[in-house]
Amino acid sequence: MKITSVETIALRDDSDGTVISWNPSFSESDGVPASTGGYDITLVRVNTDEGVSGIGQCEAPSIIIDAIVRASLGLEVLLLGEDPTQVQRLWQKMYNSTGVFGRRGVVIGAIGAVETALWDISGKVYGRPVHELIWRSFTTAASDFEPLKRVTPYATVYPPGSNLDELSERMNVALSRGLKAVKIEEWPGQFGNVDVDTDVAVVEKARSILGPKTRFND
Repeated sequence: MKITSVETIALRDDSDGTVISWNPSFSESDGVPASTGGYDITLVRVNTDEGVSGIGQCEAPSIIIDAIVRASLGLEVLLLGEDPTQVQRLWQKMYNSTGVFGRRGVVIGAIGAVETALWDISGKVYGRPVHELIWRSFTTAASDFEPLKRVTPYATVYPPGSNLDELSERMNVALSRGLKAVKIEEWPGQFGNVDVDTDVAVVEKARSILGPKTRFND
């Protein structure tokens, strides 16, 4: 099986004209640019000569990701003719070959989207869940795969709210969905990431709601 092409597909949630910021606690005066409510996501599809394709995604404008994929020294050129199931080797090839213009930012995002698509193909080829393939070396024959400990799904509570009552509501939503692990995501300037006393109060409140058996990370 060989890679024959890499496509980018643009997805956009058009704005209604409302001005928003990535972090509501900040404003343009704080150096954080506000924007309209539009939102871009790019899908990346890797195709093969055997008709098996994989899909990945990147939260970045498609015009940028498409340029990274299709440039003369871009990701598609690096991947054409390669075996898509050699995910780790191809990731390293993409990373090493984009040092002149990448290694961070949207280039890493594009590489990550391609990598996800390669894992998608690998799961279809081997007939195994991708989480099993990630934990195994491809030197192991597909028939030799043994059952692995399942990855624990978790909820990300973001933002945590503006006070402890809102935090409680959001933690309870996570619990109501049957999840056994929860993470709180905080940005500087938000509630729960202002001072040590507030941080301690947030962690104590979260733990009191989750109980001793639910995994928790702040």
